[in-house]
Amino acid sequence: MSTTTRRPQPRQDPPAEKKAPVFTWAQPTAGGRVEIAVWDRSVSAADGERTVHHITCQRSYRKEDGSYENTGAFWHQDLLVLAHGLQVAYDWIRNAYQGQNQEA
Repeated sequence: MSTTTRRPQPRQDPPAEKKAPVFTWAQPTAGGRVEIAVWDRSVSAADGERTVHHITCQRSYRKEDGSYENTGAFWHQDLLVLAHGLQVAYDWIRNAYQGQNQEA
């Protein structure tokens, strides 16, 4: 009779639901496409729960084989488009905070 040792299996929680950004903005450029996403997160503060925002920026471009690639590096011709997109994201976040303050 042989004995086998059973190893405990690691607990596998169900996959977390992937959260979508609360705001997105994209604009084509000569070097591809600049994309900005605004994300929100609830945090506990001394004065209660509050929502904070952060952004991610990326440039998408088509490779020689036809597939798409994303990068955080931007070409010089992307910079003004990126700056405009950051202003749009800033305005969206500012308006979201003004809405929070009016509800309080």
